[in-house]
Order: sequence, then structure tokens, then C-alpha cells
Amino acid sequence: GINAEYGGFSGKMVQERVVKLGRKMLLTKLLGPASTIPHHWAIKVGDIWYEIAGLDIASEDIINGNSWGAKQSEVNRSYGDAAKSGAGKYGGEIVGITKKTDYEIDEWIRDWVAKNPRYDLLGKNCHKFAYEFMVWLTDGVFRCEHPAH
Repeated sequence: GINAEYGGFSGKMVQERVVKLGRKMLLTKLLGPASTIPHHWAIKVGDIWYEIAGLDIASEDIINGNSWGAKQSEVNRSYGDAAKSGAGKYGGEIVGITKKTDYEIDEWIRDWVAKNPRYDLLGKNCHKFAYEFMVWLTDGVFRCEHPAH
């Protein structure tokens, strides 16, 4: 279950929430299913999924050649069994626990987007966001069996 404890000197209740990594295979229509196919990553904290809005492989971005960083970084939030993108469709993998509040999470995301203002498929992408978010949420105590690249 979820544990709760009083945190700090504020006497404010701090709730532990499960942190999950959700993944979704990309380009399966072009390459077919295989372990080397790239995946989109999303992170779930409690009931909320967080994911960087990447490029839709079938979108105007790709068709018009804007695939290498022409898009503003944006973090989507969604609820349910899977993220808006479909990442985590089968529930996701538990990677750790966090005591971070929704307010702290929102502040971290604002800071991350400010430092990474442009989406870059080869660098400032969903893996970078999810991995750094996971490390911060869990204070570095997590288990992830997938390379963040």
C-alpha cells in the first residue's frame, strides 16, 4: 500500500507514491517488432503520467522535415492505465518511490523545460526527460533496466 508520514518541520503530511516507467515502441509499422526498435518513455507518479511531447512519427513535423529540434519542449500530463501517447499500456514498470509533492513536481518540470526549451530527437528527448525526472523523483534510488538513449 501507500505509506504516509509527517515530513520536515512543517508537520505537513508527505505521501509516498509509486513511480513507474511506461514505454511504447515507435516505428513498428516501418521496422516491425524487435528489441532494437526505439521506445517513447513516460513517467507515472501516483495516478498522473508525465511525458515530453515528442514528434509524432506520422505527423506534419516529419513530413515537413522538422524532426531535429524544431519543436518547443512541452510536458503532457494524462491519467489512466497508459499515458496519452500509449506508453505504459500494460501498466508500466515500477522503478521507485517518491515523496515529492505535485507542487515540487510542477516546479521541477518548469525548470527542466526552461533548460531544455527545444525538443531534439537525438538529445533533449523523451528518454532524457524521463530519466532525469525518475532520478530526481526517487533521489537517485531507482531500478531501471533500460538504457536511457
